[in-house]
Parts: sequence; structure tokens; C-alpha cells
Amino acid sequence: MSGNNYTTQSQRIGRWKGEILRHAIPQEVIGRVGASVKKRIPQNSSDTVIFRRWLPKGASTSNPNVWAVDPTTHQLAEGETPNSDQILAQDITVSLVEYGVLYRFSNRVVDMYEDDIPTEMKRLAGERTFSQKPKSRCHHLLQAPQIVACDPAAGLFKARTSFLYTETRGDALERFSGWASHDLVQIGDGLKIRLKRIDLVNFDAPFGNIQLFM
Repeated sequence: MSGNNYTTQSQRIGRWKGEILRHAIPQEVIGRVGASVKKRIPQNSSDTVIFRRWLPKGASTSNPNVWAVDPTTHQLAEGETPNSDQILAQDITVSLVEYGVLYRFSNRVVDMYEDDIPTEMKRLAGERTFSQKPKSRCHHLLQAPQIVACDPAAGLFKARTSFLYTETRGDALERFSGWASHDLVQIGDGLKIRLKRIDLVNFDAPFGNIQLFM
């Protein structure tokens, strides 16, 4: 089995260790790989999807990327009903596939190797699986926090905040409404969060993958 061991990459002993250099990765704008992030895949509904598009005038299923209109064929004559026309659809069948990547490293790499191999593996795995292409963006709209409990003697405080969370990625946009509860404890001259809890309005609904943090 392939993997990273202590001797996989020679170390730079007795040399000035320069920083880890960045590398360029391709940015795919359009390609054959479908963007499943734009639509949720319903459960138990086969691994085949049939998309449909309506073709422009003059196009055909064998030559769909054309547009041809003769204005004279659409000229109307007084008192006469124009000839009817029809639109043509093209069905496009695609198969859903899964992609994954697995890196392996030994305990000696973690404990003794000069570079942080596990962290680099996580970063490279993200590039290979296109987990954030396109990137996710989010926006938090928060109401002023409401103090639920305040006990200075015990150093315990509780707050509850209503929020509206919006997450967008490509053409997909999702919104979540709920409340964020915080239990705070006094440590020294400041407060630190002991517990954070999110309660959504529609907590009993099925959700997809939330990419960022509420």
C-alpha cells in the first residue's frame, strides 16, 4: 500500500530549510464534470439524471448549438392565421459518480518528520476533490443579543441571539433562521464561551451539507 513513511522524502538535515512554496492549480470554468453543488440530489432516486433543454429555432438534437430564423417566414398577412410551429427538446442523460482521495502516513511522520505532512495532505486533498470550487460565501444578520441569565457572583452569563444566516455557492443559495445561545464564564477580567448552541426554526427538516459556520 502506498503512503508516506519517515524515509519517503529525504529531509533537509544540515541545510537552510526554506518555506513551503505555493503551487498553481487549474481553475476550471466549464467542463465535462457536473456541478452537483447547484442542486440537491434526492435520496433513493437512481444514479442517472436526465436533463432537458429546449432548443432554439433552427437547431436539432444532432446540431443543437445553432440559431437560424428567417424573418420572411414570420411575416403576417392581414386576415390570415399564421402557420403554427413547434419547439424541440433535447434530453441529456448523465450518470452520477463519486470521487475520493486517500493519503496515508505513519506515526513516525507525525512525531519525527520535519514538515507537517498531515496538514499538507488535507490541503492537497481539498484541491484534488474540488470541495470548494466554486467557493462558498456566507452572511450573518444578527439581532441584538438578549440576556437570559446573569450571575456575576458565580461568573455565569447566558445570552440568546436571533439570526438569519445566508450561504451561497455558485447558483445555489440557502437561508437558515434560528437562535444562537451562548453560555459565558468569567475568567480573569474577560468572558469566554463555554457552550454555543444553534437552534433552527425548521430543525426537523432535512438539510444538505452546510459548508461554513453558523
